[in-house]
Amino acid sequence: MDWKSIIGAVAPTVATALGGPFAGLAVEAVGKALGMSDATQDKIKKAMEAGQLSSEQIVALRNAEDALKVRMRELDIQEEQLSFKDVADARDMQKVNKSRVPAVLTFVVSTGFLGILVGMMSGALKVDDNQPLLLLLGALATGWGSVMQFWFGTTHDSGRKSDVIANIAQQP
Repeated sequence: MDWKSIIGAVAPTVATALGGPFAGLAVEAVGKALGMSDATQDKIKKAMEAGQLSSEQIVALRNAEDALKVRMRELDIQEEQLSFKDVADARDMQKVNKSRVPAVLTFVVSTGFLGILVGMMSGALKVDDNQPLLLLLGALATGWGSVMQFWFGTTHDSGRKSDVIANIAQQP
């Protein structure tokens, strides 16, 4: 498993930040969580690949997640900026390079996803005990969502809606 995936399982905001323009903040947060001085991505990678995280380190990473969110708010950085920046960069690259690859990938992913759905609904593809087909469908569904986000964008209000619903549900 990739070292960023391990961090992402415990601290998703930190992992997202590691791959973007706020990597410095994320490296600092993870370094503190792992007890490193002068942390770098290479040092963190080596530490993550060297062995299992202790329960104390997992708790520290979760605390680092919260601390990074607080720090980002202090700097007036919205969490949505982390993921939207990646999509914006990809769109900007597409404007400059005018590559056919995104369009081809869109066609392949959409055709595969919709083809499997139609096949399942028509009965041409049997779903019973067909784990590989279901795994493929899940992967294509995730990819299809990313493809649609690339071309049409996404709304950050849907995430806020989820937060509002969660807060209402917690109130007595």
